[in-house]
Amino acid sequence: MTVLVVDRDLGFLFWMGCVLSEAGHDALPARNVKAASLLLRSLNSAVELLVVDSGLPGAQRFAAQLRRLNPEIKVIDALAAGSRLGGEISRLEWLRVCGCAAPERALAAPTGASMSG
Repeated sequence: MTVLVVDRDLGFLFWMGCVLSEAGHDALPARNVKAASLLLRSLNSAVELLVVDSGLPGAQRFAAQLRRLNPEIKVIDALAAGSRLGGEISRLEWLRVCGCAAPERALAAPTGASMSG
């Protein structure tokens, strides 16, 4: 599966790339909608999943455009504080769709991580 990941957080882009790669998928990272659009224009393959921070400028319009081009595309809103895109799947369901062996564990905080500031 080819996954386009659009988020301003480099750490998140890296983490998503690792999870996707481990599950046997291709991750295409972009830090903003403009970069994602340019990346899509240069591709010869279709994107099957969009993971996007709906708080980015133009994200909602970008997701809608991709849905018009491919009604089967799945969309995950990477914004932690509620969805703005509509019709997206949950992160847990996405990990299952991508074939992650232990999706609940993949969403958990890393071992030894401190939850306090």
